[in-house]
Amino acid sequence: MLKTKTNILSKITLMLIPFLLIFTLNYAQNTDELALPSLNLIPNGIVKNNYLLYSDKSGKLKIELGKLMEEKKMLILKCKSLTAAAPDDKKCQTEITNFKAGLNLLTLKINLFNSELEEIVYNDPALDKISIITYYTLKKDQKLWDEFQKNMSIAKKKLDKDKIIIEQELTKIKSTKQKTKTRYNEGVILSMYTEQLSNAGLKDSLESPFTGIPYNQMNTQNNSSNNIDSGVVIVSFVIPKEDIDPLEVASRRDNYIPTENFSLSSPQAKAELNKLKYKSFNRLIAHSNGATVAECLLNNSLIEVSELNIIGGEKSLINGKSLQQLLDNGTVQKIVVWVKLDDPAVWITNLKSKSIDDRTQNFISYKIKNANNKKEVKKTEVEYKFILNKGSLATLNKIDSQFIVSYFKEIANEFKIK
Repeated sequence: MLKTKTNILSKITLMLIPFLLIFTLNYAQNTDELALPSLNLIPNGIVKNNYLLYSDKSGKLKIELGKLMEEKKMLILKCKSLTAAAPDDKKCQTEITNFKAGLNLLTLKINLFNSELEEIVYNDPALDKISIITYYTLKKDQKLWDEFQKNMSIAKKKLDKDKIIIEQELTKIKSTKQKTKTRYNEGVILSMYTEQLSNAGLKDSLESPFTGIPYNQMNTQNNSSNNIDSGVVIVSFVIPKEDIDPLEVASRRDNYIPTENFSLSSPQAKAELNKLKYKSFNRLIAHSNGATVAECLLNNSLIEVSELNIIGGEKSLINGKSLQQLLDNGTVQKIVVWVKLDDPAVWITNLKSKSIDDRTQNFISYKIKNANNKKEVKKTEVEYKFILNKGSLATLNKIDSQFIVSYFKEIANEFKIK
């Protein structure tokens, strides 16, 4: 008798197990589908009207999210103890279905809000370019965004300090301004951390990314009739070090912020500066923080430039206002900032929890998404060209630690120069 009852109970249990398993799976699936969407943060610095508009929209959506969050908690408490055989199960499932409908509607509204905000950020004229390209990785992480803003503020202060030092040094060493300047087709100002040993080698190995003419073949004979020299001037202000460690140079492009300040006060730097003084360039290429030197030389009328191209601008993405001023004042006619997104120096801060690859791909995806909606860049505006090298960054860093050759190659590709 006991054995018979045991067998009956065993059979009933075996019959119930599939139902319980199905309900458990259904419940788990249902609760998984109740995940609430998240809002993008609104970055400081965007146009005031947009900031106010989206702050208001965000506030209203947060209230709706809060209500749904409370409703979700109540549903979970109410439904988690039910079994498939419980009389209230159908009622609970109906409530979950209704909740999902409300959740789907709110998700659509939040997705629309996020997409609109991302487009606003991408096209915002008042926002630093470094904030724009970083936003697409940190748009939902307030802590990391605040850390980024702090590091960017430090970088801006460092940039201002560098400019003051250079201006002071130029005041001491410059002579009376020369009205007539010798005309050159092209000039290159290298980074303040590119040793002079690289100078001669680069002149022998590089060719103009705009014309394809090798620098070592450019004519350097003055044409006295119209005061034109079709050659190139390449300068570097850093004294060669003894026993240079290539890894030390490479490290400056990878999570490293130099502590030393710019200086043009050494005899070697002054000699390089004299190569630039009183020259007029059809096109000047300024590498990395050499762009800061170029800006100061232009503001002091020591050189003239028709078109300024900045490559690997370590601080150029936070220097938009000053660069725009060069255009507004008529100091230069065109400025293009070339940005390799896999160049670690571009990002200012390493943001350890977010890799360069992640930030690069996140920005590229949104750049493509918004490409059709982006307004045309006017000739009177600074133009930013974002490029991405294909291949191993580590390998590239070993053979081209400052990414100079890589930038030249990418610009040449842009102009179809092989």
